[in-house]
Amino acid sequence: MRRRRGVQWTSGHKESRECLLTLVERKTRLEVILKLPNKAAVAVRQAFDQLERQLGGELFRTMFRSITLDNGVEFSLVYDLERAVSTKDTRTTLYFAHTL
Repeated sequence: MRRRRGVQWTSGHKESRECLLTLVERKTRLEVILKLPNKAAVAVRQAFDQLERQLGGELFRTMFRSITLDNGVEFSLVYDLERAVSTKDTRTTLYFAHTL
């Protein structure tokens, strides 16, 4: 990363498809930021699965009882995002933001 004017930061280049998935806990403002190779729905599912494996199912369910998402196509695998990676039980409940 290289520093540019003031507090702006830049990384990579225009051709990069990489992006960040940011999860922010509403009350504590705890942030979880995961680097994704692209904005594909499969990449988002894989990131959720990886995070659940790292935290363990119980902690994941405690931290992310519900998640509010925007309406981007990267969140289109709703069933897969809501289901635990190993047990297929519910790991979270997803809600989608409604724009006015």
